[in-house]
Order: sequence, then structure tokens, then C-alpha cells
Amino acid sequence: MGASDVRSTIILATAVMGLIALASATRANAFPTDYSSQDAFHALGVIDQVTDFGEFAPGAYQFIDDPYVDGDLTITTGGQNVIITQGAAPFFPVHNALISNNGGYIEVEFDPAAQYDLFSFKAGTFKGPFGATIYMHLNNGQEPSSSVYAFPIQEGLAFQGWQADPGTWFTGFTLVRDSQSTGLALAEVELGHSGSAAPEPSAWALMILGFGGVGASLRTKRRLRLLQRLAS
Repeated sequence: MGASDVRSTIILATAVMGLIALASATRANAFPTDYSSQDAFHALGVIDQVTDFGEFAPGAYQFIDDPYVDGDLTITTGGQNVIITQGAAPFFPVHNALISNNGGYIEVEFDPAAQYDLFSFKAGTFKGPFGATIYMHLNNGQEPSSSVYAFPIQEGLAFQGWQADPGTWFTGFTLVRDSQSTGLALAEVELGHSGSAAPEPSAWALMILGFGGVGASLRTKRRLRLLQRLAS
């Protein structure tokens, strides 16, 4: 490898390291993508778990375990959250929804080892409509927040889903109501993995350096062949 090739490789490596730093900084501050269409959300990948509180019989107000555990999902209830199921007046359209009576928030944790980069739920309020704020917990320590607009549960439940930025995944979320005069209803929590496999910054770096090395090697071989021809 000639001196010019060495200089080119050094310049390429420096540029790649800069790209890695930029990509890492951008990813650390990236905001999860939200989806209001359940069909569009499901098209992102595979749903591995659905928590729909299906073990509760319809027609009654029921307390749930504290904490409530279903597969890779854990809900901290504070002993005051209840399930309102279909047939419990006056919320007849609601089937198997978790209602927050514990200070207006619902705390949900995912098994971090599962690395779920997709999650969704359906939400509503006792009366309203009112908004709520969701605080998403990511494996990199970031906790981005977003507004969730929910309708009175008599009118149905609103779908909301999120996809984490490549290289990050969700470890849980906290849903907090914006008004103290209404409770939150949570139903059909979905956890999944997206089908996209975007390369990590380090993978991009290896690929770029590899391409650069191949290019330098080819240039060196061409020069050697040229020198051999001239010598003969």
C-alpha cells in the first residue's frame, strides 16, 4: 500500500468515526415513532404478546393482583386499580379494561431481555374527553414523553402504538392522566418486534472501512501490474 493509500485510509477512518459519533448522538435523542392506525402498526413486524385481561369474567368490577404479571409484562397497581369488564354499567362497550384509581397513573414494565421495540395499547377515560401523557422507558435511559388523547370509554377506546428507534427498545411506560377528575382505562397492551433490521453505526463503520480497504487493495494491485508490465 502506497503513501497516498495510507493517507486515504486515515481520512476515511476519521470520517467514519465522525459518522459513528453523529449517528450515536442522533440515535440517543431520537423519538419513537407513533402510530394511530392499528393496521399500520401491525404491518411493522410481529406481535409477540397481547395482554387483554381475558381471564376476568364479564359483568363485574374486580381488583387485580399487585403487581399484575402477564408474560413479559408487569403492571404496578398500588392495590387500587380494577378491571371493568363488559356489562358493568355504565361502561357497556368496554371489555376487560384496566382502570386507574391510583393517583391517575398506570405503571407498566416489560422484560428488558425481550428487547421489544414495538408496543401499543388502547386507552380511554371515565369521562371527558381528556388527554394523558405517556412516558416511555428506553434501554438507553431516555424517557421521551408524548400526549395521548383519549375518549370517554362509553365511546370506545383509542389505539396508540410506538416503534423504538433502531438499536433501542422499550423497557416499559408510565401513563399519567392530565385531569384529576377522570380515571384512565387501558386495554389490549401489545408487545412485539419490528421486521426492520437497520444496521448499527458500528456495522456501518465496518462496512465502509471494508469497502475502503478493498478499494485501496485494488488500486495497489493495479499499480503493481502496471510496474510489472513496464519492467518487462
